[in-house]
Amino acid sequence: MKIKISDIPDEGLDIEFKENPSELNLEHVQLQKLEEVKVNVRFKKEDFGFLAFGEINVKWDLICNRCLTFFPQKAKIEFNREYRLKDEEIAGDEIEEEELSTVFIKNEEINLEKDIREDLLLAIPIQTLCKTECKGICSHCGENLNIKKCNCIKGEIDSRWEALAEIKKKFKKI
Repeated sequence: MKIKISDIPDEGLDIEFKENPSELNLEHVQLQKLEEVKVNVRFKKEDFGFLAFGEINVKWDLICNRCLTFFPQKAKIEFNREYRLKDEEIAGDEIEEEELSTVFIKNEEINLEKDIREDLLLAIPIQTLCKTECKGICSHCGENLNIKKCNCIKGEIDSRWEALAEIKKKFKKI
């Protein structure tokens, strides 16, 4: 979605649109499917350029870190950007700390697609669970314990960990 800065009136501009998920080209290991992206943004003229604030509403399928199944989730992501006109190259200039979240625009339009994509990637949780009481998968047979209880012996120790088990027993005696 591109906005021409000449189309933003002094009193501001409210924009509401749906972004095509396939055009966002969003790839992440936790993300299976991006279903819907709705964006509500308000542009406000300022002395330095423009403020854009609003929210992104998304429906996507994420993978559970315990049972490795995909589950649907909705998220509401806050959108805040500061856009400034910049005629010369930034590479030679020192950027102040408060300018790190600023988007410098060289031409007469603001392209929201890259900023929406960035906010969506940052909103994907590091640890995702299908439900808080997810039991995960059995480390021996790989059975999803939320669906079916496996018949593995729980006290059985993998032979590769026997040396550590012996050390643990010694520490328990101390």
